[in-house]
Amino acid sequence: MNILIVTDISWDNHPMIKKRIDSLKENTIVNAFYGKQLHLIEKYCADNMLHIFRRSIDQKNVEISTLNILKHVKCVMIFTNFTEYNTPSSFIIEACRLNGIPFFIFTEHNTGFLYNDNYYETKFKSVLKSITPFDKYAELKIPDMILNKEHCKCNATINSAIENLRERYSGIKDAKEKNSIKFLYDKNEQKRLKQNKKSAKEIAYFDYEQRRKSWIKEIVPKI
Repeated sequence: MNILIVTDISWDNHPMIKKRIDSLKENTIVNAFYGKQLHLIEKYCADNMLHIFRRSIDQKNVEISTLNILKHVKCVMIFTNFTEYNTPSSFIIEACRLNGIPFFIFTEHNTGFLYNDNYYETKFKSVLKSITPFDKYAELKIPDMILNKEHCKCNATINSAIENLRERYSGIKDAKEKNSIKFLYDKNEQKRLKQNKKSAKEIAYFDYEQRRKSWIKEIVPKI
């Protein structure tokens, strides 16, 4: 079973996400967008031995790219408090309603959940088993709403995620150099001076040996 997990941008109730992922079967494939919640979803999936597909969004055509992902899932799990507008979560809710895609909505306002806009207090697993697949081959319609594409730019692609990591590691490196102990002398200069001292000692020892040999020759009688 392919499931897409989507959250509000401001969503921070991580235990609720974990609770629902814990309810999924082992053969479930979880799809999730790149974003700040991805690392937690990855962790919860790993804890339950679930496969995860990381999904990126084409910034040139966000709506079509999102709909193409919806075509390959059986249902959508959305974590929202209905406080955000024109964001990916609100867009996907409208897309599911418009195209008959099964969707679950979990909020902090109640203990149950919404399935296709109907409220349930029953077990999530039992409703999940009764899902009727939608026609994946039908042409999906785009919701009549303005999607704020600025909300879709958070690590929208693998390349942007890699670039973001590079910037973070670069920042960490700069911070380490800034906070490291500063030497009041040049390290290379100190190495050179140390080498010179070593060479001077070797030369002095060589001279000492030469003088010692000469001295021994002078005091030892020749036969």
